[in-house]
Amino acid sequence: MSKRRKNRQPQTKVAVVGAASQLPQAHYDAAGTGRRMRGWMPSSSGPNRSIAGQPTLRNRARDAARNDWAGRAIPARWSANLIGTGIIARPKTSDPATKERLTNLWNEWLSVCDADGVLDGYGLQNMVAANWIAAGEVFVRLRYRRPEDGLPVPLQLQILESEMVPMHDGFAANGNKIMQGIEFNAIGQRVAYWMYRTHPGEANATGELVRVLAKDVLHIYEPLRPGQLRGVSELAPILAKLRGVGDFDDAVLERQKLANLFTGFVERQPVAVEPSIDPISGRKVERDNADVPMVAMEPGTFQELLPGESVKFSEPPDAGANYGDFTRTQYLGVSAGTGLPYEILTGDLREISDRSLRVIINEFRRMCQQRQWLILIPQFCQKVRNAWAESAVISGALPGKLLNEAKRVTWIPQGWPYIHPTQDVAAQKTAVEAGLTSRTRIINERGDDPEEIDRERLADQERELAAGLRLPAPDPNAPPNPVDQAKARLIEAETRLLKAQEDIARNAAEDQRHIAAAEAEFKKAEARRAQEEQQLAQARRQLVDAEVAVIQAKAEGEKAEQARAQIAAELCQAQTERESNARIEVLQQQAQTAELESQARQEALAAAERHAEEIRSLIWQTEQARLTTAQLEVEAARIGLDELKELSA
Repeated sequence: MSKRRKNRQPQTKVAVVGAASQLPQAHYDAAGTGRRMRGWMPSSSGPNRSIAGQPTLRNRARDAARNDWAGRAIPARWSANLIGTGIIARPKTSDPATKERLTNLWNEWLSVCDADGVLDGYGLQNMVAANWIAAGEVFVRLRYRRPEDGLPVPLQLQILESEMVPMHDGFAANGNKIMQGIEFNAIGQRVAYWMYRTHPGEANATGELVRVLAKDVLHIYEPLRPGQLRGVSELAPILAKLRGVGDFDDAVLERQKLANLFTGFVERQPVAVEPSIDPISGRKVERDNADVPMVAMEPGTFQELLPGESVKFSEPPDAGANYGDFTRTQYLGVSAGTGLPYEILTGDLREISDRSLRVIINEFRRMCQQRQWLILIPQFCQKVRNAWAESAVISGALPGKLLNEAKRVTWIPQGWPYIHPTQDVAAQKTAVEAGLTSRTRIINERGDDPEEIDRERLADQERELAAGLRLPAPDPNAPPNPVDQAKARLIEAETRLLKAQEDIARNAAEDQRHIAAAEAEFKKAEARRAQEEQQLAQARRQLVDAEVAVIQAKAEGEKAEQARAQIAAELCQAQTERESNARIEVLQQQAQTAELESQARQEALAAAERHAEEIRSLIWQTEQARLTTAQLEVEAARIGLDELKELSA
C-alpha cells in the first residue's frame, strides 16, 4: 500500500476562473453560433470534395436547358456574346507574304477541322463555350490524322462532353494517382485523362475506359478555387430557384386555364320527379356521368327562372396582382446568379433608359472580355493554334522556320455593335484625333483587319476615280482643316501616281504628258505656297497695326489719368480755400467726367490688348497650318514628279 503511494505521480490541478467570459467571441455576425445562426453549419470541404455532386448538377443543368426557357437562354446568350461569329487569329508577322500564307492555310484547315464533319472551327468555338457554361466544363481531344487523309493539316478536333471523364478516384497501374478521372504524376502534373470509349448515356455504352495523354486533351473550365480539378455548371447557384419559379409559372398557368372555364349552378327546391325538358332552355335535359342535368347557355340570352330557382356562378382565383413583380424579382436573381443582365436574359426593356442600358451592357462586356481572355483564348484557342502549327510543320505544310511565326497570333473576338452609332462613331473619331487611341486599335475592337480595310478603301477610291465617279461632298457645316485637306490632296496625288504607273506600262508615249502635268502641279503648289506666305505677311502687318493701337490707347489713357488728377487737385484746392459753391460744383462735374473718361480709356486699352493677342494667336495657328499645308502640297507634287521621272527613265 505504501509502495503504491510512493509511485503515484502528483496530479496538476488547473483552476479555470471566469471560463465563460474568456471564450473567444465571434466578431462577425455571420460567424455567430446563437439561435439565429445555429442551423447554418456548412462543411469545410476542399475544392474537389465540395463538387462531388457535380454529375447531378450537370444532369439537372442539362434538363433545365431542355425544358426551361431560361435554362436554354443562359448558355445561348453567353456563347453568343463570348464567341459570336468566331474569335479570329491574325498572324503578328510583318511579312505580307508570310502573313497571307499562314492565314490561307489556317482558314482552309478551319473548314475541315471538326472530327465529326459537322461544324467548322468557329462553330466548334461556339459549341465549346455553350457546353462550358451549361455543364461547367468541356473536353477537346486532338485527333492526329494520316497524310493520306487529304487534310490541309493532319489534325482534327473532337469535342467531348463532361460525362466522358468519370468522377473516378484511384491509382493507375504505373502507380500514378487518379483524381476525378485525371491521372497525376509524382509532382502533381496532369499526365493523362481516363475517358469512356463511348458516351455513358448512350444505348451502346460499354463502360470501357481508355487512357488519353494529357498533351492531346484540352480541358476548358473555370476553376473557382485553387486546386479545383473539374468545372461546375454556371447554372448551379440558380437551379433550385429556376425550378421553383418554373413550377410556380406552371401552377399559375393551370389556375388561369381553370379560371377560363365559365361555370354556373342552378339552385332549386327538390322535386319528386326530375323533368325531362329543361324549363330554362326548353331543350331535352342532358345529364353527366353522375346523373346531374347539364344546362347550356347561348350569347345574348335573357333567361327567366322558375319560382324558387336561383343561379350561382363559380369565382375562380386570378393570377394575382403581384404576379408580374414577383416573377421579375425571381428572374432578377436568376440573371444575377449567372452573370447575365436581366434585360439580356429576358429581353424585357420596359423600365430602362438608354443611359442605364449603356452601363449594363458595358459591365456585361467587361465580364465577357474577362472570360474570353482568361479562359477561352488561353485554354482553347491558343492551344489549338499551337497544335496546328506543330502539325503543319511536321507534315510539311509549313517550313520549320515558320513554326514560331505560325504560333504568334493576335486573337480578335467579334466586335461589339454600336449602341448609339452616331455618338459612338463620333466619340471614336474624337479619340483618334486627340491621340488617345489609333485607327488600328478601333478596327481591331470591331473585329476587322486594319490592313484589309485600308486595301479596300484604296481599291474603292481607285475604282471611283477610274470610273469618273464623284466622291461624297464634305460637310458644309464642318470647319475647314487645312492639314486634313493637304493630306487628302496627298492621297489623291498618290492615287494618281498609281494610275499613272499603270498607264505608263501600257503606253510609254504618254510619259511626257504625265511629267508635264506633274510639273504643272508642282508649280501650282509653289505658287500656292507663295500666296500663303503673302497672306501671312499681311496678317503680320495687321498685328503691327494692332500693337500700335495698343500703344496709342495706353498714351490716351495716361493723358486721361493726368487730366483726372489735375481736376482732382483743383477741386481739393477749391474746397480748402472755400471758394464759391458754383465753382466747386463745376469742378466736381469735371472730376466725374474725367473719371469716366479715364475708365473708358482703360477699357479701350484692355480691348485693344485682347484684340492684339487674338490676332497674334490667330497668326500663329494660321502660320502653322498654312506652312504644313504648303509643305504637304509641295511634297505631294514632288512625289508625283519624281516617280514619273524614274518610271520614264
